[in-house]
Amino acid sequence: MRRLPMLCALLVGCGSSSEPTPHATPDAGALSVADASPIDALARPVRTMKQVGLFGGTSVDNLLIDPSFDEGNPGIGRWYSNLGTALAGNGPPVEHVVTSSSPIGVSLPVGAVSDVPESGSPRTFSLIAQVPGGKGPYVVSLWLATEKEPIGDLPTLVRVSLAGATAGGINGSEIPREDESTRVIDGRTWVRYRGEVGGPFTLGAYVVVRFRGSKNRWWLQAAEVLPKQLLTETKTLRVALPFDLDDAERAAIREYRRIPLDLGVGAPPRLFRPAGLRP
Repeated sequence: MRRLPMLCALLVGCGSSSEPTPHATPDAGALSVADASPIDALARPVRTMKQVGLFGGTSVDNLLIDPSFDEGNPGIGRWYSNLGTALAGNGPPVEHVVTSSSPIGVSLPVGAVSDVPESGSPRTFSLIAQVPGGKGPYVVSLWLATEKEPIGDLPTLVRVSLAGATAGGINGSEIPREDESTRVIDGRTWVRYRGEVGGPFTLGAYVVVRFRGSKNRWWLQAAEVLPKQLLTETKTLRVALPFDLDDAERAAIREYRRIPLDLGVGAPPRLFRPAGLRP
């Protein structure tokens, strides 16, 4: 029985005290949030989100379905060369360069093409792509540069035009250079061809980029043909002036028109039908 008073004393000492249980206090050497210097917060880089279009800001209404000069058979919006179907491997090889040192950046590959064959001297050739017909007007645009220091005078080496195929023949409108848009990126000078072309183009139209033989390796990016009514900018556009295509350009367009169009759709699949059932 002598153990009972002792047990009661222990119970009272464990739970009956009125003093609060002491809480842990912060270390005297630790800094609180309020003690942080505002200079440290300002030194941190601010990260922002930037919205970039699927093709680097070029329009989704582009009538050229191949703004990247990809390899493939010619067709509506696909590219062809009068040295052969260049983008199908029979003409001057067209390569892709993915680089941020270009007006559109890495969002759209740069097409690189040379007029120098494996043997012989440089040759004049044209790259051509077709756009559907319409009443117009159209706005045509293309960025162009040389891979290295240019050889020769650019205005005499390159001509960009939109040629409409009519019942009476083939006529063209030369796209002017937009000199105020010229950009120098990593030592390479990019010039922009951009201008407005009227219509109508009942039988369709053709973008023609004619290169004279010069031993240059050309870089091209963001070829566009847009109906003018879809543009939202108010910048004044230069009007493309009509001119006569040379014989080689006319012959190239006629050859292009003979090629069966590859619309990228393919033949519809054949449905399986059990024997004895009529379609």
